[in-house]
Amino acid sequence: MEKLTNFIRNNFPSLLLVLFIIVLIGFIAWLFRGKMFNFGKPTVPVAYQQPFHVIKTSPADGAKDVFPATEKRISFTTDVPIVASSSFSLTFSPPLASFIVATSKYPTKEIITIGSLGIARTYTVKIRDQQRKTDVYSWSFSTSPAPIISASAQPKQ
Repeated sequence: MEKLTNFIRNNFPSLLLVLFIIVLIGFIAWLFRGKMFNFGKPTVPVAYQQPFHVIKTSPADGAKDVFPATEKRISFTTDVPIVASSSFSLTFSPPLASFIVATSKYPTKEIITIGSLGIARTYTVKIRDQQRKTDVYSWSFSTSPAPIISASAQPKQ
């Protein structure tokens, strides 16, 4: 026992330094838990997007005389749920000034155009699967050459 006491007295600063280093390493490991190293925590899987197919569009492919309203709802219906808006991308040709992908329930995603569609123009919409980097579907529709005025909208004389 006396040898141990002498050893501790003679090497106290060194032992204190080693103890400090061990505590410091433990503190750093606690700070970075799971950030740099996985300390036994389960990893959260990234949402997996199943391959999807478009089974219905609105306006329909090849539709003619679509009214070029200031706010137009364009939609597509898929055969499997789309897990996130980042799972697909939309391309309009000619480009739209702006559009919003509205949150909608499976199986339909609705796109709302901001600003008018052009008069007498043909639009092509392409949908791309972002995870697989493949084009899923493309469809076209044409807007009417002039705003359609119904008989009920005519002023009375």
